[in-house]
Order: sequence, then structure tokens, then C-alpha cells
Amino acid sequence: MAIASHERAVPGFTRPVFVGIVMVLLGVLLAAFNLSRGAVEDVGSLPDPEDRERHTFYYVAGQARGPSNWEAYRIALEEGRARNYAISEADLNQWAARRLQPPPPSGDDDGTAPVLQPSNVNFRLVGDRLQIGLDLEVSIPFVGGEQVLYVVEGSFERHRGGYRFVPERANINQCAIPLGALRQFAFNRILKSADMEEIDALAAQWSAIRNLRIEDERLHFSLEE
Repeated sequence: MAIASHERAVPGFTRPVFVGIVMVLLGVLLAAFNLSRGAVEDVGSLPDPEDRERHTFYYVAGQARGPSNWEAYRIALEEGRARNYAISEADLNQWAARRLQPPPPSGDDDGTAPVLQPSNVNFRLVGDRLQIGLDLEVSIPFVGGEQVLYVVEGSFERHRGGYRFVPERANINQCAIPLGALRQFAFNRILKSADMEEIDALAAQWSAIRNLRIEDERLHFSLEE
């Protein structure tokens, strides 16, 4: 009896899974269609709302020019030196340009799953928020590939004795990503796809960071020994 009951439960389980897979596939196709409709415009500052064009995403990138102590900051972080840090937008972007270079595709993919390849990481400090922008090469089986702009803006919150980045707004080109859980999933998936040695090299220090905040156009935090 127990076996028969278990066997009858299988179709009820597989049906929602099948429907879920179909919905995901439809979502991928619709997203690919929508991404081709809009435009991305790099601007120095956001235009007034009445001057903005429909189906256009205005992207303000963070600045990389200016004096920077990124190399000294990085060495101190990697060595775990206890000190107070005040990192500027230029520090973040000069570090990203030199160290956050994703490896090329490994060639191990079997072509049955979407492939994400990020590049050109950019940081911008917006009030008390951090904006992260990057180019994302998206390859979808049976649909094709396309390069899009992924932009996420959010803040840091305490999590399990440390901090985590919480996306509050996110776009792929002009398409806004709804729902906080979906934004977090997309951010985590893209971060994982980056597979950067630099992130792994500094990950051990993340749990020792304290008093993390963004103010006065700086990313402030202290590092405990």
C-alpha cells in the first residue's frame, strides 16, 4: 500500500515541475525578445524625467580617474591588516580594471544550459548605495547569444556575523528585474559565473569586516584581526 501511494504521488509532483520548466523557457524567450527592443545610453548624469525616451535605459558609470591607493588597500586587505579603510570610487574602479578580469570560457559547457560571461566591472557610489555595472555575454541554447548591460544598485546589511550585498534595483538593459528574491538570485548567479580568482583571494577577509557603510563618497569599513 505504501508503495502504491508513493507511485500515485509522482505524477502530481512532476506536473508542476514540467509546468515550471515550460514557464522558465517562455520567460527566457520573452526576455530575449524584450532585450532586443530597447536601447542603452551611457550618460554623465541622468536626464530630467521629461527628457527621457521610452525603452531607453540611461546608464551612469562610476569614475575611474583620479588619485588612488587601491594597490595599498588591496595588499592590506589580503594580509588582513587591522585598520580603517575609506575606499573611493576611483579606488574601486582602478582595482576592477586591473584585477577583476573574468577568465575566458573553459569550453567545458555541453551547450544545454545558459552561459553567462561577465566583463568590464564598474562601481559607482550613489548616496549610501553601491551600483555595480558590467557587460554580460548571455548564451542561451536554441536561442543564441547577446551582450547586454547588467546594472544592480543596493546596500549592505548584516548577515551571519558579516555583511551581504542586497540588490534593491536591477536592470538587464532596459528590463527591470522585479521581486527582491529574483534580484538576489540573479546577482548571486552572475557573481558565481564570474569565477574570479581575485574574489576568492579576498573572500577570507569578508567575515572580519566591521562598520561597513557608504558615506562622503567613500566605502568605509574596518578590519578586525
